[in-house]
Amino acid sequence: MKSVAKVFPGEANLDPLLQALGDGGIEQDRIQVIDDETTARDVLDCKPACMVRRYGLIGIALGAGVYLVFALIAGWCQCMLFKFDFVIGAGAFLGGLLAGVFVGGLLGALTGLGMYEDANHQYIEKVQMGNRVVIVQASRREADKVRQLLDLSL
Repeated sequence: MKSVAKVFPGEANLDPLLQALGDGGIEQDRIQVIDDETTARDVLDCKPACMVRRYGLIGIALGAGVYLVFALIAGWCQCMLFKFDFVIGAGAFLGGLLAGVFVGGLLGALTGLGMYEDANHQYIEKVQMGNRVVIVQASRREADKVRQLLDLSL
């Protein structure tokens, strides 16, 4: 199944379109009219909090990895080159690792703020502006016909 979507003005009468889709063989349960942000986020699976967590975790992993390399180099230099005690080298290692986790996590979370899973955020913005989105679940064979009906309506 493939999702075919189109944005319509909030005041548009969608009854003729829904009737045409039904006449075209599209069952009512495969047609969704979205007119509020909460429903749009649920249907389109666009949850910004999820993205903050995901980018935060990615940031933590990358930050820890980058800082880990620098911490290993710093720890090795302190222990071998400058003949410092192993405890100081381990401290540099742990400090670098914690700094990487903090900086990477913070940057990742800030990157994820307001970002969505994919291009569906455009539909959410349209709904926030008072428009409605019609989404039809269609087979590949039906997709072109549904697109035509959506484009010809209104």
